[in-house]
Amino acid sequence: MTTIEVKSGKIEFRFREGEKPAIKPENPQFIISLVCVYISGRLNPKTARKLQAHQGSCVIVGRLAWQDNQLQLLEAGATLIPQQPAEPASQPGATSAPTG
Repeated sequence: MTTIEVKSGKIEFRFREGEKPAIKPENPQFIISLVCVYISGRLNPKTARKLQAHQGSCVIVGRLAWQDNQLQLLEAGATLIPQQPAEPASQPGATSAPTG
């Protein structure tokens, strides 16, 4: 097995609609808990406000690095994914009329 040493790497954490984190704009620091590994990060307050108001899902991205004796998500940001509209229930036995 080959060991590849890196200083940092890009990573993203996806959160489904209704499961996005509640990061407070007045204190946008957060910790991501992955089993027994903790990753600290910080969003800027404007992004945290947008995340707080957003109704859809989101992806938190950043550069994962070892800094100050801990894993940190540096340059953290959030991509907001629009809420998916509910699909209309199909009518049983309904067919489309041919056009033309």
